[in-house]
Amino acid sequence: MRNHSYLPLLILTAFALALAACQADGPCEVCPTYVDPVCGLDGIPYSNPCEAQCAGVSYVYGFCEEEAEALILDLGDGAADGCDYMLLIDNKYYHPQGMDSVWRVHNTPVRVQFRRTLQLYHCGIAPLPYDVLEILSVERP
Repeated sequence: MRNHSYLPLLILTAFALALAACQADGPCEVCPTYVDPVCGLDGIPYSNPCEAQCAGVSYVYGFCEEEAEALILDLGDGAADGCDYMLLIDNKYYHPQGMDSVWRVHNTPVRVQFRRTLQLYHCGIAPLPYDVLEILSVERP
């Protein structure tokens, strides 16, 4: 049987190198690939704090606020397939979380301010996952 006593040392070394890269002042060679979204104060979203630090940018935790033209679509009775209302932005469907019901009129063009989330909303006859957007404001374009 082989002795793998070097394995913990190898893992510890890799972790130390990744940590040192994240504490560097300039561009980093290695950042972990986990997702813990942060919004850089430059307005650019980063996958995790390490990436923002490597870019030399201060950040706040969470997704950045975004704004886009959208189309509100009524995809049918929510009781039937669970879809209810969706937003169409750049040819992609999103589930609006926190959108006031006064805006729920089929085929209505709007300008929406939102924040992305890590949540998925499943609906449809063969349930498909749709990204959930936290709606901050809605107005007519």
